Amino acid sequence: IATTPRVLNVAQILVANAKNVTIEGARAENGEGIGLLLANPGNVTIQNASLLNNTGDGVIVTESEPGASGTVIIRDSTSSGNGGDGFSLPLRGVLVVHRLRADDNGGFGIAISGARKLTLADNPFSANTHAGIAIDGVMQGAPVTATTVRGSIVAMSLWHTP
Repeated sequence: IATTPRVLNVAQILVANAKNVTIEGARAENGEGIGLLLANPGNVTIQNASLLNNTGDGVIVTESEPGASGTVIIRDSTSSGNGGDGFSLPLRGVLVVHRLRADDNGGFGIAISGARKLTLADNPFSANTHAGIAIDGVMQGAPVTATTVRGSIVAMSLWHTP
């Protein structure tokens, strides 16, 4: 997936090497760079987050070693008006995305690549510059398997393949 260039060293909220953690009600608004950067997560839940009008991605999840992450659950959160992707999720673990809203972002609404198991349910995405939902099944040799997409709505996405 070709995504918007990003600066990884600037984030309003940085959570690194967290294991068995829930991040509740995080807010990152009007910042330079990424709203929320989650690095090397191990069984992390993000819920009720609001990531608005940042110059980079709303949320980005990274791994220092492929497959280092555990289960990442993101639910009941909004990423809107960001300069990059609403949610950029290149990881090889298990990913559950439920009831997210991604609107008016400068990249994809949600960009997912390499997840070992993926559930994407009940997510409205609209008016993002690129596709509302972009799923790339291979990230350095890791196919997306056991994928469920349910109730996800994509509207007014402007991205297309040239």
